[in-house]
Amino acid sequence: MAAADVSDAFEMLSAFLNQDEHYLASSKAYGDRGFQGLNDALDLFLEQSELGFVWMAYDENGVAESVWSATRSLPRWGSCR
Repeated sequence: MAAADVSDAFEMLSAFLNQDEHYLASSKAYGDRGFQGLNDALDLFLEQSELGFVWMAYDENGVAESVWSATRSLPRWGSCR
């Protein structure tokens, strides 16, 4: 993921975090920090690539698929700075 991809990554992951039943049921246990935590996590992906990666595939409608790999729980990253 490059800086130019952050808005697409934010849009896609925020939709998942707000719609996935399992995540919503367990988000408090993960230390979810909402949109601020997501912003902080994406910033860390850019600043410290050794922490993980984001791959996104596009089709004619925009982002079609993604793969996220992180060494920490994504919603908690905002507190890991």
